Amino acid sequence: RIRDIAHRSDIPHDLKQEIKHTIQNKLHRNAGPEDLVATEKMLERILNENANQRDGSHGPYPQAFVDEFKTFYAELKDFFNAGGVEESLANVCSEHGDLSQYADPFLGAKRAIDSNDAPLDAVLNVLEPLANLRGELVGRIGSFNIDDDGAAASAQKMRLLELGLETYA
Repeated sequence: RIRDIAHRSDIPHDLKQEIKHTIQNKLHRNAGPEDLVATEKMLERILNENANQRDGSHGPYPQAFVDEFKTFYAELKDFFNAGGVEESLANVCSEHGDLSQYADPFLGAKRAIDSNDAPLDAVLNVLEPLANLRGELVGRIGSFNIDDDGAAASAQKMRLLELGLETYA
């Protein structure tokens, strides 16, 4: 994907070169977490430069390019498992919509304790929806046919999510 982004005809040459030398060549050889940081910084700069101007026009980059770069960044975050529990849960629920019946109660209870001064009752109220969600994930992981690449990938995402959820237990 990054190669296609770096070779777009609708972005300036200097940005193409920056993408190629800062991200593409490095990813081709050996991807590391620093590439995620570099990509995040570049995306932030692109978004800032593309913010609405005083005259109401958009910045120098076409929206299609910005959207493609955002997609690349999201995929890179997914590759490095750098998203948080809520982001991972949203991704898994987008693939398995019926899982939201277990995710929504957990997320509601989790949001109630996101402040540092949450009462003990609120903290304890997370445990039941958390156990239900983790149990559902484990059950689904066991039912996947891991000989199918798509199913194996889904099982891996669910396992990583379930491990991330363990921190709330």
